[in-house]
Amino acid sequence: MRLLQASVSSAHVPPRESVTIRVGFRPPEFALDSAEDSAFQGSILLTFSNGTEQLFPLSADFIRPELLPSVGTLAFPSKVHIKAQRTLTFTLSNPTQADATWQLVDGGSDGGESSPSEQDVFVVEPRAGKLEGRGVGHPRTQIITVRFAPKESKPYARRLILRVEKGRGGVITLIGEGTLDERFES
Repeated sequence: MRLLQASVSSAHVPPRESVTIRVGFRPPEFALDSAEDSAFQGSILLTFSNGTEQLFPLSADFIRPELLPSVGTLAFPSKVHIKAQRTLTFTLSNPTQADATWQLVDGGSDGGESSPSEQDVFVVEPRAGKLEGRGVGHPRTQIITVRFAPKESKPYARRLILRVEKGRGGVITLIGEGTLDERFES
C-alpha cells in the first residue's frame, strides 16, 4: 500500500548545491477510524546524475491519546448527612505522548437516565480539559474533585463517562449514601 505522495517527483540540483526536502504525513482514513495506534513506513529514493541511488527510510507513528483514571469506582467510605457534604478526589493520567482533550459526561445511574435533581448530588470539577502528552518524563496528571451532597436518605450511584477526543477513555462509577443519622452531620 502506498501512503506517501510527492508533489515533485524529480528536481535538478547543480554541483556543490543542496536541497531541503520537507516531508509531511497525514494518516489515511482507516487509521483515523481505528481505535488502535498505527505505524507507517515509507522511503524517499534519490537518484543522482551519475546513476547512484540512495534510499532514505521514513516512518510515522500515529498515536491515540488515552486517559487512565486512578479508580474505576469512587466510593464515599461512610454515609453523608443530607445537610452535609464530603469531597474525594481521583486522578486522570495520560501515559501516551499525544495530548488528550477530554470531557467527563454524566452516564446516568444503573437504572438509566437520572433526573436533573439527582445529577447535582455529585459535583465534579473540572469536567473537561486538555492533558498534555508525557514527553520524556512521567505521565501528566489532572486531579478531579468530586463533592457528594445527598438530598435524601438513600444510596446514590452515578456513572461518569470519560470521553477523549480521537482517543480512549473509560467509565468511573461514583457511589455514596445519604442519611438522616445525626452522627454523620459534621
